[in-house]
Amino acid sequence: MQSVANLVKEFQQGVEYFVFTSDTDLNGAELEGIQTNEWVRYNDHTQVWYAGREKISDTLVKQVELLKPDIIFIIGLFSWHFNMVRMMFCKGTRKIVSSS
Repeated sequence: MQSVANLVKEFQQGVEYFVFTSDTDLNGAELEGIQTNEWVRYNDHTQVWYAGREKISDTLVKQVELLKPDIIFIIGLFSWHFNMVRMMFCKGTRKIVSSS
């Protein structure tokens, strides 16, 4: 999403971003030329995890437990794996929910 790309581009000083997303586009097409199921460097202060289809929710919760982020930014509430799991199962972390 362009809004996330803009966020990690503009707000850099003292912040490290970890973006957990799918390895497919909204239409179900697989993204080409990416590494899946591992942290990939996006820029100097951002890493992205392109999750494969298996055990997405378990992987997300495990990564949050390992990283112990200060804040989880959740975009919308329309995806079980990427939004609702973060709301319900990622304990002990402040959350920001965006409606778009």
